[in-house]
Amino acid sequence: GSKINLSVEQLEIPIPDLTFFLVCSKERRNKRMKERNKHKHVWDNLNEKICEKMEQKYQSLGNYILIDNSTNNPQVAIDQIKTHLS
Repeated sequence: GSKINLSVEQLEIPIPDLTFFLVCSKERRNKRMKERNKHKHVWDNLNEKICEKMEQKYQSLGNYILIDNSTNNPQVAIDQIKTHLS
């Protein structure tokens, strides 16, 4: 088989002016899923494995804003994002 390695620079993908990275503790995320009667999906398991790498990638984009929504309700996260956009 063949293998292709591409970077963001090669693809000329525009970089956003602001990058928001929303995080939530594993315990809180599991509690919310249980309250919504949702089961873990393959993407949830993948997220847990690569979360640190994802955060590093977001940081590398510049103008990185971390919003920890572990103890807040979703509206608080929305309000925090709006604050940065105004």
